[in-house]
Amino acid sequence: MNRSSMQETVIPGEVKRTEMNTSRGVYYNGNCTFMTSLSPYQGARRYSYSVSFSPGPEGKPTGKSVTIRSPGDPVTNCPQYVYEGQSVGCDCLVNPSSSGLPPATAQWQGSGPGKQLVISNVTRNVSGHVFNCSLSWGPAGGAVQRQTEYILKVADPPPFPPVISGYNDKSGVTAGNLTLTCTVTGGRPLVTSVNVSCRPDVQGDVSWMNVTNTSVSVTFTILSLEARHDGTECVCTADWEVHRETYNVSASIQLRVMGNLWLIVVLIG
Repeated sequence: MNRSSMQETVIPGEVKRTEMNTSRGVYYNGNCTFMTSLSPYQGARRYSYSVSFSPGPEGKPTGKSVTIRSPGDPVTNCPQYVYEGQSVGCDCLVNPSSSGLPPATAQWQGSGPGKQLVISNVTRNVSGHVFNCSLSWGPAGGAVQRQTEYILKVADPPPFPPVISGYNDKSGVTAGNLTLTCTVTGGRPLVTSVNVSCRPDVQGDVSWMNVTNTSVSVTFTILSLEARHDGTECVCTADWEVHRETYNVSASIQLRVMGNLWLIVVLIG
């Protein structure tokens, strides 16, 4: 009986029994089996069943309850990025937090249950290749089919350190505002952010990042630069989401700041 809709269905069972002759009489021992189809359902449903025998013992029929719960999408334990030359070995799995009742099964498309996806000596040519992790749940080969894509991404750190532009070390800079641009070129994927800081602290303003197909840059404007800021060091760093320790480089400049130049003309009459 489906308690959600309170519908009751009578299903004839198949009984296999064995006769046992004892001093107290004849007894029967056996199994009763029945089968019915349950339509796929998103979420969970509780079904109750009871069994009665005729002829049989008087009293309340025996029974139990069964919960049917649909599974969630399958998951993988594959790395988001792989370096060129590395090898990949990862699994297609049923999500343990939503495995379904009865449990679903999962496997890589075109493979068998429990088999790993193995890619040896990864090259750039396979970057972007899609592998399908498939889940099956229910009778008759799986009444519910779900898939999760794994996209293999081959990572390369940026080949060059950050570059700071907007300042000429030979000529220095006079007091006022100074605009610096720091750019990181290359990398797959590109760096996620570029950061500029100056020490000792100076008042500054960071504009929005400019992202192209090949580079990421940020503009930093130092406000009200004065002669006392001479020797200030400005450092540019970047965050590479694949592995921060792999691209752990920076660029720096030391400012030579001169005060405003005044020309005084003395007229002697």
